[in-house]
Amino acid sequence: MANVNRVNGFSPVKHKDGSPYNGQATLYAVSSSNSTAIFPGDLVQLATGGNSAGIKYVIPGAAGTAGTGQAAVGVVTAIIPAKMDPVAGTITSGAIALDTPQYLPASTAGYVYVADAMDLVYEVQATSGGSAYSFAIADIGKNCNVYAGAGSTTTGTSGMSADLNDKGTTATLPFHVLGTVQRVDNTPTGNYTKVLVMINNHQYAGGTGTAGV
Repeated sequence: MANVNRVNGFSPVKHKDGSPYNGQATLYAVSSSNSTAIFPGDLVQLATGGNSAGIKYVIPGAAGTAGTGQAAVGVVTAIIPAKMDPVAGTITSGAIALDTPQYLPASTAGYVYVADAMDLVYEVQATSGGSAYSFAIADIGKNCNVYAGAGSTTTGTSGMSADLNDKGTTATLPFHVLGTVQRVDNTPTGNYTKVLVMINNHQYAGGTGTAGV
């Protein structure tokens, strides 16, 4: 059965030792100076400083130049609605429209939860710069870049994917490919394969990543 083309960012599924991901995430802030909308499933990086409540800033992750990449801290799992203050534990008057796509618009201050454990394994679709990529078994063990596609304000889903068009053994590439998702709706080779990756160049690891094989 052919795989379905469904790019929706990165989803934490387990830890490297096989233990399940239990939903743990860290609260981060986003500055109004951030010029790119942020969606659940987006890769993010640590940014300079923090907000007045003392919460560290993050910005959307971006691909580096070909053959290299930028370090990252984790993946967004949730957007805090604008009317809620998770630090003070308060909410402003008025209803929160939870039936509309939840994302943080560009140039808007807010809060996000980020799965930032260094050993997390993520599910993501393999692409070639956002387009179809025919995944091969030989790609397992390689490092690859991130394709920082724009999310959908209609569905609220991330547009990011693993860019296997930019792969290799370079240690600074941001993701390491562990294998393919073992599920009946996912064919290991061919277009639109869902793969398992780890952040190879994690900002809390203090290094520049590990070379692929």
